[in-house]
Amino acid sequence: MNTPPIHTTKPWLSWQEALFFLIYFAVMPSLSALQYASDFNERDSLLVTIIYFGIAGLHNIIAYLFYYKFIVPRFLFTRQYGWFIVALIFFLIAFDFYIRFANDWLISKMSFLPEEVTRMAANAFRRQRSGPRQSISLTLMHLLAVTAIAYFVRMRQKDHEIQQLREQQLQLELDVLKAQVQPHFFFNTLNNIYSLALQQSVQTAPVVQRLASMMRY
Repeated sequence: MNTPPIHTTKPWLSWQEALFFLIYFAVMPSLSALQYASDFNERDSLLVTIIYFGIAGLHNIIAYLFYYKFIVPRFLFTRQYGWFIVALIFFLIAFDFYIRFANDWLISKMSFLPEEVTRMAANAFRRQRSGPRQSISLTLMHLLAVTAIAYFVRMRQKDHEIQQLREQQLQLELDVLKAQVQPHFFFNTLNNIYSLALQQSVQTAPVVQRLASMMRY
């Protein structure tokens, strides 16, 4: 009998993963603006600061999704640690240029945003041209968080696949058992017992007991 195949297809990004990236890189930075708004120009309102951090978080999502979906599975999960380090270095360099361009220069050119937001981005772009856009400790913290969630999701997927394999194995065992108790097999067994009974064989009772045990199971 045919057993249903195991379905392992899944969306490119589950809603749990999307929710994690949105909360970690967009919502939490915006909420952090409540505490760190004083680090910027006093004329900038709190709402403007939250908008700025929110847009910055969306840019972070794009960058860290690349790390999450391509670098970690391709090099870290396959234990190619040397290539992983090389890819990580290139990611950090490209990430700094990307954030510097997307989060500062590009926002400063978005005329549809409030003037305070574009001015804040322009000031940040001018201040950060001589050094890294984000601190190394903050970047490493983000990388560790993304790597941890990648391992967690991978572990859950493996558990799900193991559960599916167990269900498939159980289905195969049931199919084999069903095949054994088909009428053809059952009547052949009864004929054998009948022959043993005619011969008054001592094996008659044990065979009957085994057949009864099988049917009871």
